[in-house]
Amino acid sequence: MREDGIGAQQMEVVLAGICTILKIAGQSQNIKVYNFGIWRLNDWLDGGLLVPYHSVDWYIDQGIKSSSRQGQVSGDAIMTNLWTEPWQETSPHYDVVVIWNDMYSGEEDNNFVIGLALPDTGTVISINRFLQLDLKLQLECIKTEIIHEVGHVFGLLPKDRKDNIEEKLGKHCTNTCVMRQGLRLPDDWVAMTHDRLRFGPFCQECQRDLRGYFLK
Repeated sequence: MREDGIGAQQMEVVLAGICTILKIAGQSQNIKVYNFGIWRLNDWLDGGLLVPYHSVDWYIDQGIKSSSRQGQVSGDAIMTNLWTEPWQETSPHYDVVVIWNDMYSGEEDNNFVIGLALPDTGTVISINRFLQLDLKLQLECIKTEIIHEVGHVFGLLPKDRKDNIEEKLGKHCTNTCVMRQGLRLPDDWVAMTHDRLRFGPFCQECQRDLRGYFLK
């Protein structure tokens, strides 16, 4: 689902990125992908107030209300509500929320984050820091970002992996791979995107770990 303001082209590459990682994982036939767009249930408003869990607007509103920073939303608040949404128990699924607002994570005490992921649950990504790029490169970087964050949702990098990793705001790969850490925006992500287009998204180790996630 996406925040109002995310364009059709931007959402198209998000969906393409999700389909790419599912294909590499061998799960294209097992996991269905739904584009809910600006998701709102029929009763998403009650007397003009947002009903909890009933629209993408409510999730983003929680990120705004929980924020202690001007002009940024709390990614932690959005992720917490994705994790606690009531129908995760009755209808397990993965969530992907795409926002254009700038985002931060209080737990990491960062100036900003472009994505947060919770294994087995979902991810929220912000395209804000890529908007300065020309459209073609912006779209490719968003695709890199979504593959990276969904990779974390699908267990990358696993706790038992010991080789070619670094602990840098979470566990990340050090190979030529989209699971590298990208702290310099947009430079690191532009470089990672060029590598993805040339060599493919994942190194052999991350491909193995990705497929292993679905075998457990």
